[in-house]
Amino acid sequence: MGIIEIEKLPDFIAALQKEYTIYGPVKDENGEVALTEVNTGEDITLDFVNFKLSPKSLFFPQCEVLGTLSRNGIKETPQPEEKFVAFAVRPCDADAIKSINRIFEDETTGYIDPSFAARRQNGVLIALACNEPCTTCFCTSVGSGPSSEKGADILMTRLDNTLLFKACS
Repeated sequence: MGIIEIEKLPDFIAALQKEYTIYGPVKDENGEVALTEVNTGEDITLDFVNFKLSPKSLFFPQCEVLGTLSRNGIKETPQPEEKFVAFAVRPCDADAIKSINRIFEDETTGYIDPSFAARRQNGVLIALACNEPCTTCFCTSVGSGPSSEKGADILMTRLDNTLLFKACS
């Protein structure tokens, strides 16, 4: 376990950015929070309920070029190499990505989607526990919870002006 003062969060993000692209909760000009690429740690907000669009797209984009066809045959697209951190995703989203793992990295059938597997291998999920879950949340109904560690590499819990980090994988 580790503790970081929230005022030191920009320094923590800057240290991560030396090796990773950071995607985190950032407010847009309308005050909506979306999971987007973070320029500086000051851009991150921890005061949000959840994202409108799931962080699943970091691992399994809606559109993706798998290869190109020419007279010379099929040329496969190289596997993604970007190392990234999905920062402050909610535990329900981390658990949902774990569920997707069972589909795209199925050891029982031997089917592995190479693009998904590369992104999952290169991606780190830092989940932010929900201190005050919404009345519309249903994570406990599907075996998860506001502070579930399922699918997260690290679970982060906000305690007043500090963040508690717990390694999960």
